[in-house]
Amino acid sequence: MLLSSMDGTSADAVSGLLRVLFSDAKTTFDPTYGNGNFWNETQPTYAADILPARARQIVADYRALPLAARSVDVVIFDPPFQPSTSRRQAGERELRFTHVVGGVAGVRASIEVGLRECARVARLGLIVKVQDYIHDHKPVWMSRWVWETLGDPYDFLTLRLQCPKMRASNWKDQRSVWRNHSTFWVYRWRSLR
Repeated sequence: MLLSSMDGTSADAVSGLLRVLFSDAKTTFDPTYGNGNFWNETQPTYAADILPARARQIVADYRALPLAARSVDVVIFDPPFQPSTSRRQAGERELRFTHVVGGVAGVRASIEVGLRECARVARLGLIVKVQDYIHDHKPVWMSRWVWETLGDPYDFLTLRLQCPKMRASNWKDQRSVWRNHSTFWVYRWRSLR
């Protein structure tokens, strides 16, 4: 049984969502593979990363995927969510998925382009992982960005992380609710039969 809220790992969430909402999928694609945290005993049919050392099959930027339209059944997208704090020009460090230049506006623009690109290559649908949070005393509603780009989702899952909250060394006083969960928004283009 898969409930709308669960404790576990991203791999647990992805496995459950694929089993329940995409049981008809033959191919899966992870355009931000990174360290493979979305996968446990199963692996995506195709996986890409912008860094060659982490790319399983494809070296690619999720904003310009080298795949044909509707070429994979389900895309599982874990976009970057933290803007770069570096003052340097964009280099390899900033190209990593956790360090997007341009502040929160840069992160949003990157995610919106990535959402459209992932939707383009997905035949059955898309799973998008986001985390809404407070940055520099302002809310960052990533869920809203997803909805404004793709429309209303078909379903969702909230994942509560089992690990303790990571804290930056400069966080002295708590001034907002610290997030210990992520939301997986599910877009299903074709109905299950």
